[in-house]
Amino acid sequence: MTRILLIIASLMVSFAFADEPLWTPQQRTEQRVAVINGTVLRVVKRRTLNQYADLMSAEIRIARVLKHSDSLPEKVVTVFYESSPGNGKRCPTYAKLVSDQTSTFYLSYHDSLTGKKDFIIEMGGDVQSEK
Repeated sequence: MTRILLIIASLMVSFAFADEPLWTPQQRTEQRVAVINGTVLRVVKRRTLNQYADLMSAEIRIARVLKHSDSLPEKVVTVFYESSPGNGKRCPTYAKLVSDQTSTFYLSYHDSLTGKKDFIIEMGGDVQSEK
């Protein structure tokens, strides 16, 4: 019984750390290589990854850099992210970007989506829209 409770407790703790909506802005900043405020200029569907996800890209005009990365361009950055073709759900959530959207973007930098090092928005919580 103790072993089962220990397993349940460890799962709850791991879910709490993996559940990105619980991250504070400071925790999210620590987990990402760059953080910017900016406006989405254009969103493009690149290709279908599988029946559940499309590869998308967005060009973002950088208004302010909150966490700098050496690979970050000065004015406009292209970011890649996954999106649902049928508005499906996943955990963590998909990012949702539209033209003229002004937000804070928490960016990763790796080759997981495109096969080359690019800026990536990993999850919906990495886009914090201004209210």
